[in-house]
Amino acid sequence: MRELGELTAAAGLDHPNQFRPIHISRRISAAEVVTFADIYPHLDKGALLSGTVNARWSQPKAMADRIRSAPWLKTRQSRCELGGLGAAMGQAKRKRP
Repeated sequence: MRELGELTAAAGLDHPNQFRPIHISRRISAAEVVTFADIYPHLDKGALLSGTVNARWSQPKAMADRIRSAPWLKTRQSRCELGGLGAAMGQAKRKRP
């Protein structure tokens, strides 16, 4: 914890919760260092849900959308809704006196 306090003070901050992506750097080659702000661009609130123009985030969102709409996922959800353990538990509850 002492080291965290030292890092916080060295960055000119009063509390660790004030760290932002601009305060953290990453070496990506022998000659280049970039901040996390460069690597991970800021997203406005709700940007992923409404769609974003930033290519850094649009590809992972598209992949998640494809997975969410996958037929095998819908089939599994249907099985859970129409039968399986949930239905067996419902029947078990009805049989109790």
